[in-house]
Amino acid sequence: MTALVALENIPDLNTVYTASENAVKITEGTHIGIKAGEQYTANDLLHALLIGGANDAANVLAESVGGSVDNFCKLMNDKAAKLGALKTHYTNPTGIHDPDMVTTANDTALIATAAYYNNTLFEITNTGRYELPKSNLRKDPLFVYNRNSFISQTRGTEYYYQGALGLNSGSTAEGGWCLVTTAAKKGLTYLCVVMNAKEDTVKKTVSSYSDAKALLDMCFANFANQKVVSPKKLICEIAVKNSAEVDHMTLYPKDEIQVLLPVTLNSKTDLKLDSLVYNEHVSAPVKKGDTFGELTVLYKGTVILGKTKLVAQTEIDRSNLLYFFSSVEEFLQSRWFRATALVAVILFLLYLALAFTIRLRGNKYQYKNSGRKK
Repeated sequence: MTALVALENIPDLNTVYTASENAVKITEGTHIGIKAGEQYTANDLLHALLIGGANDAANVLAESVGGSVDNFCKLMNDKAAKLGALKTHYTNPTGIHDPDMVTTANDTALIATAAYYNNTLFEITNTGRYELPKSNLRKDPLFVYNRNSFISQTRGTEYYYQGALGLNSGSTAEGGWCLVTTAAKKGLTYLCVVMNAKEDTVKKTVSSYSDAKALLDMCFANFANQKVVSPKKLICEIAVKNSAEVDHMTLYPKDEIQVLLPVTLNSKTDLKLDSLVYNEHVSAPVKKGDTFGELTVLYKGTVILGKTKLVAQTEIDRSNLLYFFSSVEEFLQSRWFRATALVAVILFLLYLALAFTIRLRGNKYQYKNSGRKK
């Protein structure tokens, strides 16, 4: 988080910062021996921080970016809240134990994800060794070695993990050994967070690495990106009107759907393709790629793995003659025509009734007049 906030507030990594007496004085734990008044670029300080875990570099960055350590910690807490790490609270930029400074594995994963997508930060964490140039107070360059044994072999090969990428490793007496790492194999990348792991002082082993290795090995062995829908898979047919060529056409998925699933997946029993066609039929003309429905892929009947459109893969021309007859048929079956016809019938019946009534009255009138003449 210290590096993430610093990078978001430093416009130029070549900016030179001067270490204050306070930044040096409050430094505890791992450090590279920065002296008061010593000058380094932001890029140098970030490498010392992320590769070697240098707490004095963290303090210099915090003061230089935030104006003070307290102000910088406020920026860290604001960033944590923005990332959704709501159970995290920082009181210093170094990670040195403080009763009021807390986080969780879940929050750390959220923060690590943001760090993963910061290219500069992520590239630095994958650097095995960095040469700090001589400074205004240091005559010789200083080499900083990556303390993350998952990606660096400078401190031995016991914990090196093929495919591991970044991010950081460290420990405190209260928090135990912690490791935040990503690993990429077989087209997949996993983020792994291990916290409060133990150290066997007799065997001189650290379980954060062995635990992370076991977790990552399990994931790579049991899960894989699997194609569950192909654009070439025929899903259903739909009736076509106004075409002299065909009376039905086939619908296919618009996109391929790949999902991370167990390698033991049984596509016949575990997957269900639920298709929805918007209408019972379509009218020509039809263009390739026109959408007529959608497809939902379900896992175990309830988990939605993905959705895509159902589209036509061929073009269908319209027959003008069939279109004319279809238009007439639709007109004759339309509500407007039926309503008009019904009104016409009613009016015609009323006309007949009225005509019959008038004629009947006329006959009665003639009958009465004929009676008077007699």
